[in-house]
Amino acid sequence: MSDAVRFTAVVDTAIGEEFLGLCYVEGMLGCEEKEVGDTTEYVCYFEDNNTCKTVADTVRDMCISIGDNELIEDRDWNAKWRETMEPIKVTDTIWCSPEWLTPPLAEGDHWIKIEPRMAFGTGHHETTRLCAQLIARDRGNRTSLLDIGTGSGILCFVAEFHGYERMTGVELDQDCEINLEENLAANRKDAHIDFLIGTTDDLDKEETFDTVVMNMIRSESAPLLNECHNRMTENGLLIWSGLLTTERDLCIDLAKAAGFSMIDELAEGEWWSARFAN
Repeated sequence: MSDAVRFTAVVDTAIGEEFLGLCYVEGMLGCEEKEVGDTTEYVCYFEDNNTCKTVADTVRDMCISIGDNELIEDRDWNAKWRETMEPIKVTDTIWCSPEWLTPPLAEGDHWIKIEPRMAFGTGHHETTRLCAQLIARDRGNRTSLLDIGTGSGILCFVAEFHGYERMTGVELDQDCEINLEENLAANRKDAHIDFLIGTTDDLDKEETFDTVVMNMIRSESAPLLNECHNRMTENGLLIWSGLLTTERDLCIDLAKAAGFSMIDELAEGEWWSARFAN
């Protein structure tokens, strides 16, 4: 028997997306949510008790109330999650869903098959869609892309459908390795895609990319801006997502200090993303 752990939290709906973003980044596998007036009740599921406790402590100050950890036998949460999942369109022509859930493809559409072992990488979160839409914009002559914090690898597959020829996804969380292997087998076409468990320090010291992508909350991504700049070719492109709209001005200043200038931007709900030139 394989078990999971959950906690239930009530959060002001106005900060719900920020709450979910933190939970997913810290290891949440999936959640159920129900709006009650101006609040939202989230039932958040985790692989183990330690992760559940760590995330609960991280988000506690954001919550109106938060319950104790509960052991869930045999992962009944996974069946519920699968029942409610729907295909999501992450760009004008790209759908994302598991292999067992065929999207309503029109002529010219593409399908990225992502097994939902990691909810944050299924395309259902705003920050992933914003990042995908910025990748889909004019890339000029750029052909190589580095995705820092690749998660499920979805953005590397988006890049492939939009003409990139060489993609590398770097992910610190070793638990992502099996999911990345599954998704690579389900989606790899003609482009060269590599996934690395580790950090950018594990890449070849001289390796550079035309485009660098980061879809992570500011506290984790901002310290990597100089590394992004160093990993870029001349006339490179940075796509930075996972940021709150309230952080926009600060993030533009941080990017400028690292040698970047903003080209364009997108927002959805409380989340903000932008493209920068080096």
